[in-house]
Amino acid sequence: MVSTFTGKIVAGLGAGIVLMAILGGTGCASTPASMTTGGGRIVALSGLPQVDAAIASGKAPFIVFYHSPRCGFCGGMLKGMKRDLPDFGAKALIYTVDIDSNTDVRDSKDIGPVPVVVFYKNGHEVNRWRTFRPAFVVRKTLKKFFQG
Repeated sequence: MVSTFTGKIVAGLGAGIVLMAILGGTGCASTPASMTTGGGRIVALSGLPQVDAAIASGKAPFIVFYHSPRCGFCGGMLKGMKRDLPDFGAKALIYTVDIDSNTDVRDSKDIGPVPVVVFYKNGHEVNRWRTFRPAFVVRKTLKKFFQG
């Protein structure tokens, strides 16, 4: 006979596995290769000097997506961003930073648990998400941010 406590743990694990599948397979968001589509760019950054240079040179709106390869939620959000990138407009720019490989960036930029999405306009931070957002929220917010 399985105890109620053990049953709750098993049920919780099962729900977590289902959520991971919904968010993007097993969901690892390893540092993505840079990609360009007709609707924008995703650029992987590495190291604090490269991140600082990208932020300092940004005039048009852009975001920096801080993630971990071990984070299923990060994988789901990244997968959605890649899928929806053409809808964000030709000037959309998304930088990604793997915080496991770039601990200097994590520490310098006050990045706690991931995913973290930081929105910039004219080189200044205007908003910060410190938690997972559902795909429809990410799509709607980024489309408005890049086109508005």
